[in-house]
Amino acid sequence: MAGVSTAAYSGRVIELEFEQHVDAPPQAVFARLADLGAYNTWLPAEAGWTGCQVTSTGPVALGSTYVDHMRAGKMVGEVTRHDPPSSLQFRQQLLKSGRLVFEAVQTNELQQAEDGTLLRHRLHVSRLFGPLRLVRRRLARDIAAERERVLAALAASFSDASGSASEL
Repeated sequence: MAGVSTAAYSGRVIELEFEQHVDAPPQAVFARLADLGAYNTWLPAEAGWTGCQVTSTGPVALGSTYVDHMRAGKMVGEVTRHDPPSSLQFRQQLLKSGRLVFEAVQTNELQQAEDGTLLRHRLHVSRLFGPLRLVRRRLARDIAAERERVLAALAASFSDASGSASEL
């Protein structure tokens, strides 16, 4: 199960770090994380997140762009590191009614583990604007809960009903 390894708040910055074990090789986990257009197939929509849309053409690679549709607005993102199968990073901006709410960098580092992959997931939220600066601890809890949901769904997407790993 995913858990917050570190959580820090300073001024307009939130730092969160998680570790998640996935019963699949790093190549398969990386491929699933990098396939932004397929998130809807393994990540159930919830009140806070309703889907991901790739906005660039071609396969997802360095510089690819996307939009996460969320209750809080649109999370506009770009792939800023694409180093298969070990590292994948996104730069994101949350926009609500066309206004910048915050900026974030999401980093995924994948390591071969004895029985699958160890995924280290870091989220650096910066430049909180407006009233979010005043509620950053609550915002951090909400973001952490959503990150845990995403990581658990990712891990579960590699297991079938019998608990064995499934392939891409």
